[in-house]
Amino acid sequence: MNQHDKAIELKRKKFKASIDKYVGAKYDRHTIGILNEKTIHSVVKDYFSADEDLKEVPVGSFFADICDGDNITEIQTAGFGKLRDKLTYFLPDYKVTLVYPMQHFKWTIWVDPESGELNGHNKSPITGNVYRAFKELYRIKTFLKHPNLRVIILLIDMDEYRLLDGWSQNKKRGSHRYDRIPLELIDEIEFADIYDYMALVPDALPEEFTGADLAKAVHIKSKEASVVMNILSYMGAITQTGKRGRAYLYSRYAGEISEKASEPETDVDKMLEDLHIDNDKKNKSSKRIYKKAVSKKTTSKKESKKTTSKKTKA
Repeated sequence: MNQHDKAIELKRKKFKASIDKYVGAKYDRHTIGILNEKTIHSVVKDYFSADEDLKEVPVGSFFADICDGDNITEIQTAGFGKLRDKLTYFLPDYKVTLVYPMQHFKWTIWVDPESGELNGHNKSPITGNVYRAFKELYRIKTFLKHPNLRVIILLIDMDEYRLLDGWSQNKKRGSHRYDRIPLELIDEIEFADIYDYMALVPDALPEEFTGADLAKAVHIKSKEASVVMNILSYMGAITQTGKRGRAYLYSRYAGEISEKASEPETDVDKMLEDLHIDNDKKNKSSKRIYKKAVSKKTTSKKESKKTTSKKTKA
């Protein structure tokens, strides 16, 4: 067992202790009565500090999740854009650790909102990895070079409880998340300097590579790879060397750290926008398909009744 494996094993034990503290070692999956909102946030907060006096500390007009002297720890499960005002205030005077707990493996459990009955325990086909965190990191990209900021990504296996309150017939599409329960810490990845970002470039990539090459190597979508490449370029971990057709070519860091991203900001802004648009289109399309199916079924029933009525009269 190497040094990293030994370190992560100790962290897993510590994380498990926090899970047991907030969820319980004998957690009963057949009831939601003992679940708390934002359980994952509470567990991660305890993992970084068990001292209750250091939690939810007022700093200026904000509250820090954890504040110990000049050190602040903020846990954000999504929506990193909301952190900009906090980071603007905190970073000049405090060393800030930003923690992003994200899924590795996820199992979905459905909750009847009326009875509390639980159904299913289905594993998601999507496996989370550190590269999928970059969509959120892009929203605070201009802060990533600040010497007082470090980012920690926690890859966690978790159960996700969703309410059966959606718009589709089975109530699953358009449903709301009730809570996420962490099961196990898989890995902890820290970004504190350029070398941490450089480590994300796989050794298997050729000397010059594109975003598509990275996407294939680390099993993410091309649009996700575009965000990763943009941030790696901005941080100076990779350098733009030219183009292959329409695609930008990059090589590993081999010079001074650049102050700006090689690719235009607007390209990635548009791409992030497209990710949301794509999801919206899928949701709207699904709703239209569902409504059409229901409409056809209703029309079919009416026609059937008319036919039956005519036969009876005859």
